[in-house]
Amino acid sequence: MTQNLTDKLNLLGLLLINLMLLVAFYFQFAQHELPCPLCLLQRVALCAIAVALAANVLLGDKPGHYGMMLLAAGAGFAVAGRQVLLHIAPGDAGFGPPILGLHFYTWAAIAFFAVFIGCGLLLMLCQREHSFDRQPPAQLGRLAKAGVALTMLLLLGNALSVFLECGLAACGESPISYLLLN
Repeated sequence: MTQNLTDKLNLLGLLLINLMLLVAFYFQFAQHELPCPLCLLQRVALCAIAVALAANVLLGDKPGHYGMMLLAAGAGFAVAGRQVLLHIAPGDAGFGPPILGLHFYTWAAIAFFAVFIGCGLLLMLCQREHSFDRQPPAQLGRLAKAGVALTMLLLLGNALSVFLECGLAACGESPISYLLLN
């Protein structure tokens, strides 16, 4: 696998994770669907994956970045899988509105599984094809810069929204309003 292809795959992954976080924000702010504690944990895992992908885009791919993605994807899959199992009973409406027939936590479980498999494949293929000790890209394209900037904004936005929703205490089980805005 060529280095150029892995660079493009890392950027594509970053943009897709950013899209998932943007969809979560859309439901939170436009549809007034506050995230539950399990949803917030899934967002943390998505953010950790985004940070690792951004590091790959900025610094070049490194095994440590892929390791961070694997850990985050495993933790995220466990949390999303737990939420899927909580709502799997017949007649259970689930938490939040469905997107293309599946709830966000189901899409998150699918995404975490895909990240886990993708990282494993990239680690196997990249180890044979090129060294991980390469220099960071000399220049980033506009899309890469925009993707990394959007990631930073989404990280800040998630931290702020969790603080507004929960304050410095544990988050409520089924939130209906922002704790610090009441």
